[in-house]
Amino acid sequence: MEISEQDLPSLIEEGLQLLQSGCKIQDCRCIYWFLKGKCTLDRLGLEGELVDKFRFSLELEERVKLLQTVFDQ
Repeated sequence: MEISEQDLPSLIEEGLQLLQSGCKIQDCRCIYWFLKGKCTLDRLGLEGELVDKFRFSLELEERVKLLQTVFDQ
């Protein structure tokens, strides 16, 4: 799965669309989105609390906000 830092805005947009459509985190589209987000964070070399929050959060909205935080930095 080739994901780059330039994909971060599109990942955020995709996450917002999933939220608007009412997807639950168990939905296959959310799982695929999570994997792309996790891969992006790994490629950016981010570690620690932020990545752990993304990995272990059970809320799609929180995961989208975490990606927005990374993008805004």
